[in-house]
Amino acid sequence: MQLGSTFSAGTPHTVVTGPYVASGDSRSYDVTPDGQRFLMLKDVPRTDDGAPRQLIVVQNWGTELSRLAPAK
Repeated sequence: MQLGSTFSAGTPHTVVTGPYVASGDSRSYDVTPDGQRFLMLKDVPRTDDGAPRQLIVVQNWGTELSRLAPAK
């Protein structure tokens, strides 16, 4: 926003759905510096002792994202 401009909210709409981590003490998401994308921690099923059932590490996710959702 520029100095002197007025904020006007648009119609709200769902951006993401799913079981994402909700943390009371800290953020469980972050926004890219350009404000165009964000990263959220997704909740996963846990074992009886509370440990996550799996850990998925995605390398080169930016390339994969560009392949799956190319810029228009």
